[in-house]
Amino acid sequence: MNSTKATKAIVYRRASTDEETQVHSLNRQEVQIEQFCASHNYEIVETFCEYASAYKGNDRPQFKAALKKLSKDPNLVLLVNDLTRLSRSLEGYGDWKNYLPQIRFASLGNKTVEPLVAELLLVVSANESRVLGSRISSGIKARKKRMGKNYTWGFGNPEHNSKQEALAKAKQTRQNKAYDTASKIVSMVKYLESMGVTSRKAQVIELEKRNITTTRGCKVTNQAINKAFNMVEKRNKQLQTA
Repeated sequence: MNSTKATKAIVYRRASTDEETQVHSLNRQEVQIEQFCASHNYEIVETFCEYASAYKGNDRPQFKAALKKLSKDPNLVLLVNDLTRLSRSLEGYGDWKNYLPQIRFASLGNKTVEPLVAELLLVVSANESRVLGSRISSGIKARKKRMGKNYTWGFGNPEHNSKQEALAKAKQTRQNKAYDTASKIVSMVKYLESMGVTSRKAQVIELEKRNITTTRGCKVTNQAINKAFNMVEKRNKQLQTA
């Protein structure tokens, strides 16, 4: 076991939509960053996440909050899955360029990225986005030509609507499963507190002894316990106002 004190870190996760199949979905990023933390001894103290297009520049509330956090603590590290989660072009790059020494990109390893390297990667990303956009546009035009002038792309298309309904159902199932797990964790922690086990460290040990894990089967941590309490509290408030 690594006895070295863990480095404090915050996490920023971003996705353009909430579709589960999206390559850069928030859930996928969470798993990859957790693996990165385990490998490089980081302790996550706060997570910022949002659904927002990278083409909005830095006009993203959660991203701004993460940068503000970095500015207040020079020893804090910002963990991001890959550079495109921050931006897909050079627009707004100047606003966070000076924070590069405090940023680690899981996809690039546990090392700082030089400003010139970041600029080159952003230029490549912008070009890839333009090429992809062109291909998607051509694909839509070709499909409309094959299906006829009355073909509707996206919303309104029965095939699209069916997929959206399936994704919404899958998302609700995941949320229900997460809530059930959170409720189990909260109930056990409250029971342990009633028995005099008040320290988080001791509670984590007891939860592990009872084979209580997160929805992904991972060991319950301090952060997971706090997250469980927040989730249960949020759900209870929703039920009260429903």
